[in-house]
Amino acid sequence: MARITEELLRHIRIEGGNIIYNKPVTKIEFNDDRAYCYTTQYCFKCSIVVIAVPPPEISYIHIEPPLPQNASRSQTLYLQSDNIFFNVFYKEPFWNNEYSGDVLATPESNTILNVAYDATCDNEEQGVIAGFLNNTNVTSTTSKLLLFETLSRCFQTNEAKRWINYKECERVLEREDVIIQSECGWPMSVMQPCHISDHVNHINASTDRTLFAASEYATKWPGTVDGAIETGELVACLVLLKVRPQTLNLADMIAISSLDTVRHSFFIGIAIMQCFCLAMNTAILFSLLRVAYSK
Repeated sequence: MARITEELLRHIRIEGGNIIYNKPVTKIEFNDDRAYCYTTQYCFKCSIVVIAVPPPEISYIHIEPPLPQNASRSQTLYLQSDNIFFNVFYKEPFWNNEYSGDVLATPESNTILNVAYDATCDNEEQGVIAGFLNNTNVTSTTSKLLLFETLSRCFQTNEAKRWINYKECERVLEREDVIIQSECGWPMSVMQPCHISDHVNHINASTDRTLFAASEYATKWPGTVDGAIETGELVACLVLLKVRPQTLNLADMIAISSLDTVRHSFFIGIAIMQCFCLAMNTAILFSLLRVAYSK
């Protein structure tokens, strides 16, 4: 991950950008056409604010006017803890017939599982369950026994215990040529079970000038660098849609067309483009007809 961030930093500097460290944002204030981000020492003016911090950290930032009620309420439901990221491989995704593969444990449940989800690739026959364990003090063997017992109860089948491969990933810090094994787990914030109305797609809940891009909001690999890339690319497309839509290609437009934040304006834009193309084609047709009949 350190190599990815270093490469991103290099590209940012090549484009004339800059990253300011150790200056936490304390307040974000919006007016009619600008946003002002305040730190303990500076004030930065911008047009669009991208919030990429873990959900529990947003409570330390005062935002005026406040975020939409559904977005701000759901932020408080995320529990921050250290976790162990795991992958379980099966011969096939046995859960597909009856379940989605998603498991969300309650805080009071007697399990080390925080969250699990179906991570099977579309073109693979093998089934993969990925997720986070909420206790970093257990041994790998103990983790497996408790995890598979929980999955068996959730899916109501012993197929969960017939895995072919199991991997646990601890966080590794890379600095120059030194690799440091971290004593803590993965800093993944997990949303605790609550009323279904509180579970919102935060990228969908983004406003015109406030966009959410934390890794926890990813739909495929939340809490990992892959999830951060997923949400980052999606939010980058949303920013470009607002400031320079002509740079988006067809794949970008398809990726963001399903979001509520752009669906209305997206289809209006498509309709306007279709009308414009129809008008141009009509004008060309009449000009060709006039030339043909004038001869």
